[in-house]
Order: sequence, then C-alpha cells, then structure tokens
Amino acid sequence: MRKLGLKDAFSVARIIKSADLKNEIVEFAKNVKTKDKKNAQEVGLEFIVTMISSLSSKEVENEFYSLYADIRGDITPEHASLMDITEVIADIKHIIAENDIQSFFTSLSALT
Repeated sequence: MRKLGLKDAFSVARIIKSADLKNEIVEFAKNVKTKDKKNAQEVGLEFIVTMISSLSSKEVENEFYSLYADIRGDITPEHASLMDITEVIADIKHIIAENDIQSFFTSLSALT
C-alpha cells in the first residue's frame, strides 16, 4: 500500500464533486481543527464512511474502486468491488494511519 499523493487529492476531489460532498467536507474540516491528532484517524474514517455511503451513482462508485485499487497497488478496480468490507475498512484505517490525513484534507479542501 502506498502513501497518498497529489494525484489522489484530485481523484478524491472528483469523487467529492460527483457525490456532492462539499458540505460534508466543510463539516469534517471543522472537526479536524477542533480535535487533537489522536482523533484525526477517527475523523478521517468518519469521512470515508460518509463518502462511501454517498456513492449513489455508478460513476462515483467506479471512481472509488479505481482510487482504492490504485492506492493498494495489488488489485484491480473489479477486484476492489468484490472485496469484503472488513478488509476495505482495515485498509482505510491503514491509509489513515500512514498518512497525515489532516494535511491531506486541508489540501483537498483547497481543490473543491
């Protein structure tokens, strides 16, 4: 699994725009500012769960699979779509733990 990069910010920005998640991101950004670093993982995971629940269109769903597969680096988007949710959640927790999520969301908010 690789660290998040600039291309991921643009991928997430496209997903946010397609899923109309801008208001949720503003709320999460406020939460990140008010919580300490120990809770950044919790805020990030809450955001990801909200984002996943907003994948109402097939286009957004496919964009998510592509992004997730790209970050993992060892699966295809098709494989990602068939994965067990507990494994996906474990991977998301790993991504959050390995990256400066607060900084990532701050950078991302400038793109949306």
